Amino acid sequence: MVRNPRQVSVVIDAPGASVYPRTFGYDIRRLPGPGGAARLIARDSSTLVFRPFETKPWLFEFKVASELNYQRDELSQGRYLVSGDYMRHRTWGDTITVTR
Repeated sequence: MVRNPRQVSVVIDAPGASVYPRTFGYDIRRLPGPGGAARLIARDSSTLVFRPFETKPWLFEFKVASELNYQRDELSQGRYLVSGDYMRHRTWGDTITVTR
């Protein structure tokens, strides 16, 4: 989630291409093991314009599978370190446990 803490509306200056800037993203890493990351691209201004005190959430969905496959958004059982991104800002990682 991203929140505008100000009493005025703001428009975010997004990095990347001026037409389709990168906005929400994640970084997920199996503990221990390799990681995967993705960033969504803003296709409209709704992810860049914030009213006063507005909060915008973005949900990512993964499937639980027998094999780990980051390209297909499939996680196998185990522990993962997950961080969220908005533009160039990243949250501290949280540990999650995936079970069936």
